[in-house]
Amino acid sequence: YAAIKREDREAMVLGCSTAGIDTAFIESVMKAGAPFDILTIHPYRAALNETVFIHELKRAHEVAGRRPVWITEMGWPTAIGEVSEREQAGLVARTYLSAMASGVVGSISWYDFRDDGNDPFYNEARFGLLRNDMHPKAGYMALATIGRLLPRHRVRGSVDLGPGLLAYRFRGSDEDVIAVWSPEEDRTIAVSFASGLRDVFDAMGQPITGHASNRLCLTLPAGWPVYVVGAAGFKLKPAELPAR
Repeated sequence: YAAIKREDREAMVLGCSTAGIDTAFIESVMKAGAPFDILTIHPYRAALNETVFIHELKRAHEVAGRRPVWITEMGWPTAIGEVSEREQAGLVARTYLSAMASGVVGSISWYDFRDDGNDPFYNEARFGLLRNDMHPKAGYMALATIGRLLPRHRVRGSVDLGPGLLAYRFRGSDEDVIAVWSPEEDRTIAVSFASGLRDVFDAMGQPITGHASNRLCLTLPAGWPVYVVGAAGFKLKPAELPAR
């Protein structure tokens, strides 16, 4: 730390790089007085529970003296017996949205950019968002959508759209984006809005049409978010689905 700062006082020194979110180890580093500027973690897990994940991120932030948290490795492989490419795409979006929703994460590095090999059964070869031949998986498009729709946005809180749903409001320079998803099961919901709604996009960044009135029906495949874009402060409220 001292050597780096002597060379560049503005350099940010990363610390800990825990496997999982090992708060006991982080506490021991803090008690030892080891200096660092940003806490780094590798919070791999078999399944993603967003509520638990967000809580763990906030806890790590507090234990590390409220330092910024960077996720410098996290991912799921698409090898046979692991997750499908579709499931990986949902996990990409849910990971980034949850990390942003925590309000404490400043950077996320997905592991990894490109598959390390072609063996369909070897999990270490299949973590990439691109296949080994550089063809993008669905996860690449899911991440590109977040990069395009939420480039400099900051969380403004959760939005209650009903049980079993997660929704968070993110604010940019002159707009809000509300990300809505159902983690566990396919859902179709209706929401109402008074004014201010501009666009709606699915997890792959494709426009969703049919919201000319003040009601919007959203089809939410399990684990895949929908992004509702509008003027800063626009409201979404649960509504009844139209009668069949």
